[in-house]
Amino acid sequence: MYFLIILSGVFFAECSAQQQFPDCNQADNGTLTAHPNCRMYYECQSNVALERTCPNSPEQLYFDDILGTCNYLAAVDCSDRVCPRNLMSIEYSVSVHNIGGNFGTWMKDEELAGSGTKVWVMHGTNNNLLDEYNSEYDFQTNNLNRTITLPYSCEGTGHTVYSNNFYCQVYASRYLGKYDLSTGMYTWVELPTLGQSLYDEYQWGYLNDVSGTAWGNGSFVDFEVDEYGLWVIHSDLSNNHNIIISRVDVNLVVIESFNTNFPKVDAGNAFMICGRLYVINSCIGEVTYIRYIYDTTDQTETNLLPTTIPFPSVQRSCSIGDTCPTYTNAFITGLDFAVAEKPDAVLYAWNCKYQEVYKPVFN
Repeated sequence: MYFLIILSGVFFAECSAQQQFPDCNQADNGTLTAHPNCRMYYECQSNVALERTCPNSPEQLYFDDILGTCNYLAAVDCSDRVCPRNLMSIEYSVSVHNIGGNFGTWMKDEELAGSGTKVWVMHGTNNNLLDEYNSEYDFQTNNLNRTITLPYSCEGTGHTVYSNNFYCQVYASRYLGKYDLSTGMYTWVELPTLGQSLYDEYQWGYLNDVSGTAWGNGSFVDFEVDEYGLWVIHSDLSNNHNIIISRVDVNLVVIESFNTNFPKVDAGNAFMICGRLYVINSCIGEVTYIRYIYDTTDQTETNLLPTTIPFPSVQRSCSIGDTCPTYTNAFITGLDFAVAEKPDAVLYAWNCKYQEVYKPVFN
């Protein structure tokens, strides 16, 4: 059984199931409470929790939950609020397993991440088989719990598992799929503007541009999870094929969207941390690095050099087409930020047949 929903607009929701909004039902209008991002706060208006941002001119201010107002950073205790996190570098942590081909995704439920949490794996870029392992150890030892046959195939490698649901783009369509891992119920939500032209269909596909000189991750849509919840990263003609970031609830209803100025055709992969989009360069670039950052809090964007935040050098041999080159950096076709991983947040990567963990370092 499934439900079909057409997603044709942007909605501002009073509550998202994944982000813990304050209860404003009994609060007076104008009541202010702390937000996970120290630069933001919630304001109760007509029983609805609205997100607000502290001013950043002439100096960035932060929410002081003791005084109930925006204040200078030196006067505010942000220790109990994880955001903003400023990514400074990325360290190689561990290779968890070596299974499958060059393209794939390995995932944990981003509300429950940890070594004892179930692991889900999907191979390739066109597949309807989702493998489930009861723990990371079972994954490492090939102790498969079950294989779920989805009622549709998934496109690319931009999938994720969140709040006991598996999310992916339905193959060769404009639909986003949500599959309940407990009940088997599934929902399709349409992004009507997705893939409006052949040019758009190439973006983040196998060939990352029409000239065939760069490789993407096989995805037209990328699902990501961070401290604020679930995001959908995509592009369409309305934004000149530049990346669009949409925060959605667990039912794929759009809460807010942001248009960036970065061409999706130039991106190899991406992830979200504290409402910031981090875009990496082509999967087969000489150096794998963070190329672009977009901050949804203040709508600022930054282009980076290859030496600013590079990925650590990891030597891998990959068979791509008729060639089998050795990459001294990475061929990362799957990449997800594990916000709930304990004790520290990490990046899960599918790197040239290897399932790896990278550690982001914050200042």
